[in-house]
Amino acid sequence: MLSAPQIIAIGETGIDSTNTAYPDMKLQTPLFEQQLSIAREHDIPIIVHSRGCESLAVDICKTGGVVKAMFHCFAGSIADLKKCLDAGYYVSFSGIITFKNSKLSELVEYIPLERMLIETDSPYLAPAPFRGKKNRPDQVVYVGKKLSEIKKISEAKAAEALKENFRKLFFLENR
Repeated sequence: MLSAPQIIAIGETGIDSTNTAYPDMKLQTPLFEQQLSIAREHDIPIIVHSRGCESLAVDICKTGGVVKAMFHCFAGSIADLKKCLDAGYYVSFSGIITFKNSKLSELVEYIPLERMLIETDSPYLAPAPFRGKKNRPDQVVYVGKKLSEIKKISEAKAAEALKENFRKLFFLENR
């Protein structure tokens, strides 16, 4: 399946230290490492879930030889963000950046435009004004609008940069 042109990444995979319903990290980590190995062997980007353990996830990716990664639905600290960027990875933001009391504006301001993406995380984390409802892909436009507000750039410039970042990360330059 990984050789099919429709497959552009592996994921979402990763580790999560915040959800008590998930297995212990001792069980999550080896499975994450196996997914990273598959991504590396097939030279395909990986989409990383790293809730509550962003720094550890970056370390595991680097140790696993991962070159192309996107840390999805990012909500870590500035230090975690710097670590992702230093490793050469992309970071994606969800509807959380539109929430009234979101603390992610500082991260969005800090990250270079050429290293960020946006996402729906559907069906979760619907952006304002849909917060609390089922998220849909057509609502990602609100995340883009908020990103352009925070970055103080036009929506068109943000959209063009995000499109280019997507193409670069997922090897779609010539598609």
